[in-house]
Amino acid sequence: MSDGFIYWYETDWSAPRVVARLAELEKHGLLLANPESGVITEISDDWDTLGNQVVVQRADLLRHAVLDDSTELTFQFWITGATDVICRVRRVKSNIVVHEFGLDGLTAAELANTVRVLYAEVGGNLTHSLGWIADTIGASEEVNWDAVVTGDKTPIRPVPDILIIPHDIAAEHPELAAMPSHPLGDLVVHTRPGHDERIEL
Repeated sequence: MSDGFIYWYETDWSAPRVVARLAELEKHGLLLANPESGVITEISDDWDTLGNQVVVQRADLLRHAVLDDSTELTFQFWITGATDVICRVRRVKSNIVVHEFGLDGLTAAELANTVRVLYAEVGGNLTHSLGWIADTIGASEEVNWDAVVTGDKTPIRPVPDILIIPHDIAAEHPELAAMPSHPLGDLVVHTRPGHDERIEL
């Protein structure tokens, strides 16, 4: 099994991009509707029902995910009827959102596919992408990634398996110098030496 996360920071989040993004992920096996029950679920953040599943219609989830009326939304993608990927969409600043994907409970094959799918999405959305972090064991969970991606010189220790950030931000972090890297548009992809062998881009 796997513990860990993927964080993806983007700008200009909007209703059309919500629709396009979710449709694209569904094409690659991250489904909004549970494939056995057909049910779509958000996760409640109300105090009295915190963490409970809330059944919603697709149109409602699409509307909620824009974050016009709230600062965050948590919901479930489904890989099988029993295996989900929890996703939280959270507004970091007025024009920046982060998508936080939980990798807990995935098999090696499910983990590898989820990483590949989300990495491919970054490549197709370079104009809006500010940062992408994959950490399969959650070692870097305590790093203030909001601060890093928005330009703060907060140290990145320990480093994740894969880190994608703009060149100018990467240049402010000497701790990344030992990580193999290659460009991806205006971003740079850093890969931790000895990173989780289950994920290959």
